[in-house]
Amino acid sequence: MKTRLPFFLILTVLLTTGAGCISFKSSEVSGNGGVWTTADAGATWVASSTVPTPEGTSTISGGNVTALHFDPSDPDAVYLGTRENGLFYSYDNGAGWMRVKEEALRTGWIRAVAVDPSDKCTVYVAKGNNVMKSTDCARTWDLETFVETNGKIILSLSVDWFNPQIVWIGTEAGDVVKSTDGGATWSTLARVKDEVVHLMVSNADSRIVLAATEGKGLWRTTDGGATWTRLEDELKSFQDSEDGYLLAQDKAGTVMYFANKYGLLKSVDSGATWEGLTLVTKPRSVHIYSLAVNPDDGNNVFYGTATTFYASTDGGASWSTRELPSTRYATALAVDPNAVGTVFLGSSTIEE
Repeated sequence: MKTRLPFFLILTVLLTTGAGCISFKSSEVSGNGGVWTTADAGATWVASSTVPTPEGTSTISGGNVTALHFDPSDPDAVYLGTRENGLFYSYDNGAGWMRVKEEALRTGWIRAVAVDPSDKCTVYVAKGNNVMKSTDCARTWDLETFVETNGKIILSLSVDWFNPQIVWIGTEAGDVVKSTDGGATWSTLARVKDEVVHLMVSNADSRIVLAATEGKGLWRTTDGGATWTRLEDELKSFQDSEDGYLLAQDKAGTVMYFANKYGLLKSVDSGATWEGLTLVTKPRSVHIYSLAVNPDDGNNVFYGTATTFYASTDGGASWSTRELPSTRYATALAVDPNAVGTVFLGSSTIEE
């Protein structure tokens, strides 16, 4: 049975771990960023940015959120990555956020977080050219689980649900890197010669992995990375779809979505073939910054742009639109596993 820490105990933990007031750059303090939640497809929003501190309460509303990731085995646990202020986590479903003790993770850009689905205390974080790993619920960290020796940034990170010892990395240099022993050793399985912006392991078959790139489209393996195919013919009908952004799927892996410069594509056969969805906006007219799918219903999909939150309950056949709760862009989305009607949104300022 899951238990939640009372507020006074959270404060005690913060006092003993060195967490204190959060400082943001002065240019960002006035923003209305941080995390928001909606339970009605964006009709109403509630801020979820409170951070308990020894002095009372603080907030992450001045920060830029770049990643939101729920623990697959504990839906009350969620990790939050920021662009300048490192890693935060919540063990009470976002009611309050705590900052990690490790100094290396209290600053800088956290681009991706992944949690071992069979062991909630094993967490991987991508920061700069490093992957950092904790095996004790974020108390201590191995800061050099993986180091990109040529200095290129690690953009994406994923853990295999079938065999959590398998970890995938996508780099700015265009490398797809795999570990089969929980990060002890690594092998480069593909060099696609373009930024690997997002990696996704199929929930239907973990031997199927998709790699979205910034300029060379979508790549796919069906044999655990031994061979890779660039889906050129499959996507040639969708102009500019080679400029990839994000991937998302439902819990069963029956429906996948691929956000790119064309717009939004959908697959119902683990990425072998794709169809273009009709969006409210014209193709290639907006940038999709965030994407999420209801884990229990692949037809319930959400995405965010610079100004608008979009929701569909029929697989993208029709869409509802709502203004964002923030003047910042919608840069991270995640569906709450506790209540799949609730969506978490992280916001950021972005220089075009």
